Amino acid sequence: MKFCPCEDGRESRGVICDFHPARMSSKASHACLSRADPSVFTKKVILKLPAKFDLLPDAASYDAAVEALYALAFGPGRHAKAAARLREGHQSRRDVSFVAMSGGHLIGACRLWPLVTDQGQEILFLGPIAVAPDHQGQGLGGELVEACLTASDRLTGLPVILVGDLAFFEPFGFSQAPKGQVTLPGPADPKRILWRPAQGADIIAPAGKLLKNA
Repeated sequence: MKFCPCEDGRESRGVICDFHPARMSSKASHACLSRADPSVFTKKVILKLPAKFDLLPDAASYDAAVEALYALAFGPGRHAKAAARLREGHQSRRDVSFVAMSGGHLIGACRLWPLVTDQGQEILFLGPIAVAPDHQGQGLGGELVEACLTASDRLTGLPVILVGDLAFFEPFGFSQAPKGQVTLPGPADPKRILWRPAQGADIIAPAGKLLKNA
């Protein structure tokens, strides 16, 4: 059984987030994303990857399949996490979220959620990230993260925050949030609260309590 580097780090029922191999194999599609026109992320454009899967922008039609994948990966305990309270009853930013498809089946997903601190700073929350057990080792988890972050940089210019393992997320530009500066609506290990500024934006770490942003 592997462990998920996102959320609270507890063992999950599915096998997910194989990030180091994913990161090492993501050069080709990352270069394609970096050169893409910003408008590409608002259309139903398929990003062709070396392995046998495609990345598509998220849509409401994928919701049932995404929830089924999250249930497989995280189990019912996922609803008790502090991060889950920020997503419950909330709508993700579909223009900067992605799903992975293979043979007509959804095999991976990564979403970004609009939040705001109680001090008025807008921010995006990354997660959950899940990959179907039989599609591990293809670099899919890293491709999903890269796609979301690249789209976010181009379309929002907002910092991104998550709860996860620094060893996995540091290569994507994440670092620990200053201790005690960010709080979630529930317990979370402060060492696992990570953030990343948008590329080209001012490096101002988020501060305050995270709240849903309509």
